[in-house]
Amino acid sequence: MIKLKFRDYRVTNDSNQIILSKVIRTADGAFSIRKDGEEARRTLGYFALDKPKHVLKAIERDMIYNGETDITSIKELSQHVNALIDRLDESTDRILNSLRNKGE
Repeated sequence: MIKLKFRDYRVTNDSNQIILSKVIRTADGAFSIRKDGEEARRTLGYFALDKPKHVLKAIERDMIYNGETDITSIKELSQHVNALIDRLDESTDRILNSLRNKGE
């Protein structure tokens, strides 16, 4: 079973798919908690078990288009994307290792 946390993103799976969600934050920036004590999340997408890189692309897109940083030039966009790719490379390895271990 995959249970990864990357910043506000959560990556989990069931027997059929990988599920990407994002924690909902309150106005003061804290994680919103549901009545049952779990983090409140919104689902960003469902992905095939054999396509973990699609999850990373979805995180990358969300961070660029819905992120906290205003990007005002192509150069800034390029730098931002490269920084995200570097951070996500480590997560890619963890996802792939989790999937490989699940198949064993």
